[in-house]
This record gives sequence, C-alpha cells and structure tokens, in this order.
Amino acid sequence: MKTIFVPLDFSDVTAPQLELMQTHLPDGPCRVILAHVHHAEAPLDNATSIEVDREYATVERGQLAEAVQRTRSNLATREEVVVESMFCSGPVSATLLSIIDVEKVDLVVMGTHGHGRLFSLVMGSVAEALLRKSQVPVLFVPPIKDA
Repeated sequence: MKTIFVPLDFSDVTAPQLELMQTHLPDGPCRVILAHVHHAEAPLDNATSIEVDREYATVERGQLAEAVQRTRSNLATREEVVVESMFCSGPVSATLLSIIDVEKVDLVVMGTHGHGRLFSLVMGSVAEALLRKSQVPVLFVPPIKDA
C-alpha cells in the first residue's frame, strides 16, 4: 500500500496542497497521513507562555481534525483510501523527516511560502530541509499569488 504524507501548517497553501494530494493518489489501496508539527515560537519560561502555547496547540489540533474530516469527505467514493492524522511536537524539519522514515512514506506533498533565499538563509526553511534530506519524492505547492 502506498503512503502519501501531507504536512500541514494551516496557511493559505493548505487547500491547494490537499487538492494536489488528491490528484496524485494511486489507483487501489492508499494511505494518506495528514500531519502537523507544533513548534513553540518562544521559550516556555513562565506560566503565561505555557498557557498560550497550550492554546495554540488546541487550535492547531482542531484545524487538523477539520482538514482530516474535509479530506475524508472529499474521498468518500474512494473506500480503499485510508486517511490518518498525526499531531506532533518538536523541531519541525527533524520531526517531519522522522515521520517520513518511520511511516515508510512514498510521496510527500508539501506547501511552501516563497519567502525567498535571504529569509531561508536566516530563518531556515522546512521545505528546503525536506528537499535536501528526504529520501522520497517531494511535491511542492507554491504560495498563492495575489492578483
């Protein structure tokens, strides 16, 4: 059974990312993993920041559940497609690469933000890390350009 991995960040590129994934489903049995990696933006050094982090995680879990439900609904006629979800915490790139390895993923459908090379050089890029380090094909969905 083929496994397609779709890491989500719930940005503007999420809907096109899910659409592209659906166009790349193989015939026959297939497993789709929709995942989100929660990464704290600031050090959790006090009770207030811990509570804010928990609130963000709760919102993100809800967004992941909605994406899974929408995807299952869109694929209702494809009974041989199993849609799963994963919610993880940790360093985003390393966590995604670990999931790719452990879950024996065949294809990754990844959204990008198009921040540019300077931003990626300074801040790093999850998409770039997956492109460089993933041992499986990665399809990139570019950001939606404003008209």
